[in-house]
Amino acid sequence: MSMKKNAILKSSIQASITLMAGLVVIAATGSLLSYLLYANMRTHQVVDTQAGQELRKNLRIQLLSQGQEQVALIQQELNLAVQIARQLADVTLAVTDSKTDQRDRLIEVLRLALQNNSVLGATFIGWEPNGLDDNPKRFAPAWLRNGQGQPELSYLPDKLLDGQEMTPEGVRMNDYYLCPKERKQLCIQDPLGYQVDGKTVMLVAITAPILRDGEFRGVVGADPDIGFIQKMVEKTSSNLFDGKGEVMILGGNGRVIAYSRDLGRLNAPADTLLDPIERARLGQTDEPFIYAIDEQANRVELVLPFRPGGAGKQWTLVIRLPMDVVFGGVKALSDTLRESNHDTEIKALVISVLVASLGLLLVVLLGKTLATPMRVMVSLLDDLGQGQGDLTLSLKEDRSDELGLIAKGFNRFLVMLRELIRVNVDCSRQISLASTKVTSSADRTRAGMAQQLTEIDLVATAITELAATSLQVADNTSRAAQAAQEADQAAANGSRVTNLSTQAIQQLSEELSSAQQSVANLESYSQDIDSTLSLIKAIAEQTNLLALNAAIEAARAGDQGRGFAVVADEVRQLAQKSQAATVRINHVTEQLRNGIGNTVGVMQGCHTRSLHSVEQAQQAWAALQEITLSVDLMRGMNTQIASASREQSAVAEELSQNISMIKQVCTDVLHETEHSCLLGADLVTFAHEQESLMKRFKIE
Repeated sequence: MSMKKNAILKSSIQASITLMAGLVVIAATGSLLSYLLYANMRTHQVVDTQAGQELRKNLRIQLLSQGQEQVALIQQELNLAVQIARQLADVTLAVTDSKTDQRDRLIEVLRLALQNNSVLGATFIGWEPNGLDDNPKRFAPAWLRNGQGQPELSYLPDKLLDGQEMTPEGVRMNDYYLCPKERKQLCIQDPLGYQVDGKTVMLVAITAPILRDGEFRGVVGADPDIGFIQKMVEKTSSNLFDGKGEVMILGGNGRVIAYSRDLGRLNAPADTLLDPIERARLGQTDEPFIYAIDEQANRVELVLPFRPGGAGKQWTLVIRLPMDVVFGGVKALSDTLRESNHDTEIKALVISVLVASLGLLLVVLLGKTLATPMRVMVSLLDDLGQGQGDLTLSLKEDRSDELGLIAKGFNRFLVMLRELIRVNVDCSRQISLASTKVTSSADRTRAGMAQQLTEIDLVATAITELAATSLQVADNTSRAAQAAQEADQAAANGSRVTNLSTQAIQQLSEELSSAQQSVANLESYSQDIDSTLSLIKAIAEQTNLLALNAAIEAARAGDQGRGFAVVADEVRQLAQKSQAATVRINHVTEQLRNGIGNTVGVMQGCHTRSLHSVEQAQQAWAALQEITLSVDLMRGMNTQIASASREQSAVAEELSQNISMIKQVCTDVLHETEHSCLLGADLVTFAHEQESLMKRFKIE
């Protein structure tokens, strides 16, 4: 059974230590692994976020830079055309001032301007009727490059100058002429497509008014061929993410000026290339540019509005890039980082498992190391629990950790236990000796109480005799009173009864002597009562001391002497009651002795007077009055003696009752003393048993 308990305890200790420490190792390893996984995830998220933000920032800057660069190139070319148009207006005025060959010279000027400026696709002049000379017919020569790039002369029909036709966008067909006429300043029109040798050529009409003294005379046009814009947007698109982007220029008339993806969309409505969201962005003309990332449409877009030549309607540069292309590098970096993190996590998991396994192995070894001294302690405690413990053994104190402290504490406990058992053995021996003494003392107390009961019986008998004597004295005094009365009557009769009186007085003297002797005997009995009471008082004091000693010994015995302490306390209380009753009886007997003394005195006086009466009986006749007075006094004294005797009898009866009570108390004390003897014997037996139990432990 002991081996089974030790095995269970060993298993429990090792299992507890292994389980707790193993859980700590697993928790620590799991926490580190979880933190590593979380850190990798956070790093991945931070890299994705920061890389995405940095890419968005750089992309915004790059697109804006590209857009502004393209706009600057467009503005540069268009500004050149604007300067040419203004110069042509000035040259035209100068030619008209010459008054000779004006028309031919103007045609030549237009040709040279077109020929010398490759940016231009056409030049023309449109005069008001009678504007050039007195000819009411308009003069409107125009030079237009053909398919080979050579200038060809033509004339603008009047309907292109005076017509009222409108374009589908709601713009006047001849606005290039009417705008400078109405505003008297240079105007730039949205580009229009012209078919040249089967090809669509986009020209921008830049027209400057011809003013003489502030009066409008006509317009000069220098129309640049904006085909360079198409080439520019195609080049820009090819440079953006390997041509995956889209670049377009939209005119103020809602037409496509240039589109990098499809030449067929030139001059097409812009709505065919824009969705509602993009069209809404084009309406935000107050913004210098709009940069937007539309995740729903999967694209990044830059909208950059500008005014060509600073005078025309607003054009718009639009750059669009697919998000998957733009953020493809970030996604590739994220995928690479994710794969790297995955490999790291697998390696960390393997390392964590190895570390946890090693930790668990160390925990098992640690549990076994910690359990070894505990098993020794359990073995000692098991032996102690079975009552066969060798308290001289001790645990090794060769460790400085908590187990070493436990061993030191356990050894100190064994030392204290050995000392405690040694003291307990000594106490058991002392209790045994004290119990023997208490038993002997109780036996002596029992014998004393038996003797005290005998003495009390003698006192009761004496008190009974005292009561009888008191009654006899009362009777005698009653008769003495009657005799005194008769003496009084005899004195009244005179000398006739003198002899009778003398005899009566002599008889009275004898009876008084007898009564005096009885009273003397009563006084002697009273003294015997005092002696008996002193003996009872001494016995009660001795009983009280014995009970007190028994209570002290019981207190030393601890819990084993508690019952005996109760009995000893009851014996002490009974002894105190006996002592108190003895004091009371002593007080009563003292009063009785005083009464007896008084009675003795009275009786002696009566005896003396009776003798004196005998001596004076013969002188009765001479001292009749004195005899009468003496008889009266004797009668009164006899009455007092009778009363005192009756009182003495009542006191004797009360004393007899008190003695009976003392006897009953002594009987009870005797019974308790006998019970104390039995308890003392039990206490001795218990002390021997306790001593035998303590001897089962080896302490030396």
